[in-house]
Amino acid sequence: MENIPREIIEQAQAGNIDAFESIYRAAASFVYNVAFKITNNRQESQEVAQDVFLKIYRKLKDFEFRSSLKTWIYRITANTALNAYKRVSR
Repeated sequence: MENIPREIIEQAQAGNIDAFESIYRAAASFVYNVAFKITNNRQESQEVAQDVFLKIYRKLKDFEFRSSLKTWIYRITANTALNAYKRVSR
């Protein structure tokens, strides 16, 4: 995942859709790959990625720059993928 400038993140936090799209473009393959490594299922990984970006969109205003955006997105993705994996394996 490429580094996203703080200004873009702040613009996205303020509701700028173009800035959020920049974050999506930078992180989409990263999110999918993390989800696929956990679920080992293409379709489930795509659904996880969709869920992750909805969560990011809703929670981005709460991101406080205590960690890198990549770390924050990784945690959301890993948790979402693990929950999906548990749900499917039941």
